[in-house]
Amino acid sequence: MGDAGAQQLDLIVRMLERLERRMDDMESSARESRGRMHQRLDDQAASIAELRTDFEVAATIAEQQRQGVEALAEKHFDTAKAIGERIDKLQPDIDQWRQMRKLGYGFSGLLVALGISGSAFIVYLGETARAIARKWLGV
Repeated sequence: MGDAGAQQLDLIVRMLERLERRMDDMESSARESRGRMHQRLDDQAASIAELRTDFEVAATIAEQQRQGVEALAEKHFDTAKAIGERIDKLQPDIDQWRQMRKLGYGFSGLLVALGISGSAFIVYLGETARAIARKWLGV
């Protein structure tokens, strides 16, 4: 049984060596897999940090724009208020100017009407004078 025992022992040693190689392969494969997972986690962490920075910058810009819009709105409100006050102060003058313009249009219309009437009257007088002159001259 010496030879058979040696063969069995040799078979067991080969199986153990094969098992050891498989274990070594599995360990190196697991090590590589963990390395890839750690690399992915590091990449994810870097991406999250970059996104966080981008969001913080965007939030800062949005806040600055909001403040700018509020400042412009306040300035516009103050300007509109000042213009409204000036218009209120000038309103009597504006109303007086409008009244003077109406009077000017009325006076111009009156002059046109008088001009047409006066011209018609002069034409009538001219026709009458011509008729009198013809009658007097006997023509």
